[in-house]
Amino acid sequence: MTSENDNQNRNYIEWLRQEIDYYGRYHDHKETMAWAATAFYIVGILTLASYLGSVAHGYWRILPAIFVALSGFLIFRFIYWQFRKRWIASVKVYRYKQTLLKEVFGFEHPSQNEETCKRQISDREKDEPGKNDSVISCHQWKLAFKSILPWLDSKLGEKYQPLVSEAITYVAISIVTIVGIVLVYIN
Repeated sequence: MTSENDNQNRNYIEWLRQEIDYYGRYHDHKETMAWAATAFYIVGILTLASYLGSVAHGYWRILPAIFVALSGFLIFRFIYWQFRKRWIASVKVYRYKQTLLKEVFGFEHPSQNEETCKRQISDREKDEPGKNDSVISCHQWKLAFKSILPWLDSKLGEKYQPLVSEAITYVAISIVTIVGIVLVYIN
C-alpha cells in the first residue's frame, strides 16, 4: 500500500513539474508571437500603405486607409490576446510552483532563486524520505485545479493588467497605423 502511495505522490510531483515546464515554454512562445507580430506589422503596414497610396487616386484612397485602420485594429487585438495568454501562463506557472513547494514539500513561501528552491527540495527529500508517503489530499487536487483555471482565484487578481512593455507596444501600433493612414493620402 505504501509503494502505491509513493507512486501516486511521485506521479503528482512529476505532473506538477511537467506542467511548470510546459507553461513556462508556452509563456515564452506567446511573448515571442506578440513581438514578432508587432515587428512584422510595423514593417508590413508601412510598406503596404506607401504602395497603396501611390496606386489609389482620388476618392478611392479611402479604401486603403480603411484597410490600414482595420489592420491596425486586428493586430492590436491579436497582440492583446497573445499577451493575455502569456499572463495566464505565468499565473499558472506561479501557482503550480506554489502548489509544488507548499503542498508537496511543506514550504510556505517559494524561494526567489530557482536553484535554491531545487536544492531545498532535493535536501528535503533526502532528509525526510517518509514525509510524503501520504495519499494526495483533496486539498492538493483543489489547488492544482485552481492553478489550471487562474481566473477563479482572486488572490492574484481576477483581471488581466497589461505590463508597461505591453502598453508601449500598443502605443507603437497605434502610431504606426496613423502614420500608415497618412502615407496612403500623401503618396
